[in-house]
Amino acid sequence: MNDTALQQDTQSDIPCHKSLFATLDERGTPVRLRPCIDWGRKPQIDQAFEGYVREDVHINNIRAAVPDYRLCRYDFDDDAPLHRFCWSDPDADLFTRFVEENGGKLTEQYSLIAAMTVFLCFSDTPDYPEMDILRRAYDPRQPVAELRERIEQCVHTHREQLQQNPVHQRGVIVDTTPRGSIVLEHTGYGNRCHRGYLQYLADHYFDPQHKDISSLETRVIRGCTPQLHAQGVESRRMFNRGGFFLIPERIAYRQCVLDGEPPAQEMHRLPLGHNSKDFGNFIDRYNLSISDRNIDICALLSIVESGSARSVRNHAAHMLKESFGVEISMPESKKQHKPSLH
Repeated sequence: MNDTALQQDTQSDIPCHKSLFATLDERGTPVRLRPCIDWGRKPQIDQAFEGYVREDVHINNIRAAVPDYRLCRYDFDDDAPLHRFCWSDPDADLFTRFVEENGGKLTEQYSLIAAMTVFLCFSDTPDYPEMDILRRAYDPRQPVAELRERIEQCVHTHREQLQQNPVHQRGVIVDTTPRGSIVLEHTGYGNRCHRGYLQYLADHYFDPQHKDISSLETRVIRGCTPQLHAQGVESRRMFNRGGFFLIPERIAYRQCVLDGEPPAQEMHRLPLGHNSKDFGNFIDRYNLSISDRNIDICALLSIVESGSARSVRNHAAHMLKESFGVEISMPESKKQHKPSLH
């Protein structure tokens, strides 16, 4: 929900229930946020938070260590000004202060590791859905002791592995173009930010001001130094905490020096030339979406590149330049020798 919608909801006279769902890292800094406003149907908030937890489990079900984060639900009175919260770049102190000043109550809290354990290992339990199991195990009034003990054993084992082997805890994704590098955390959330950056490149692929971005190199480095990992944490501010889409005015490329870092476990290189082949390979490699504008550009490029009649190619090249600002060099025409009649 955007700020405008939040403001309209806050200013409405209809009574409502407001909650804020948050995924917090070890320092209490929000990694993911979602406001939830329910008009007089409080039970729906429970279902909404279940959906939020399921999404976090899905986000982190990748080949990366599950970070020791917390999934929290804060309930507010109906006059809480959720629209005034800084959604794009909240730190731990700002978030804590906002919750305290506006009377937020911590209604539910689970470790991400516990949620992953329940949703991935208890999914075949016939009597209770996964979220019911999680809530019964961590009910602050009367938890099911045996159930909680089973879950906590898994959580404890995972935390020990993180402490004993930081290689699985610290990792980064490094995206490098001719403009520099962007360093992101190698977690489920960092992977979403990575896709957000790639989608931004796809959306602006043919923009004249992005013509210098002619190649992309992606590295996944596990067991990186704390300094490199800190750059990944710092890069969170370039992305929206709700949908992980890139905030263009916050892009901060670095001249990233990887000397002394472990070798990359994964590495991909792609040319990003202004032609339909490179664009298609980029889209297919990362399964990105294509805007209507870029569909039109690719259609014109295919005409220019296909060797159609020169007048048709010239017209397509003219449209590319005038309508989209895309300048390309015309391919050389192949001279065809007419066969002699003698």
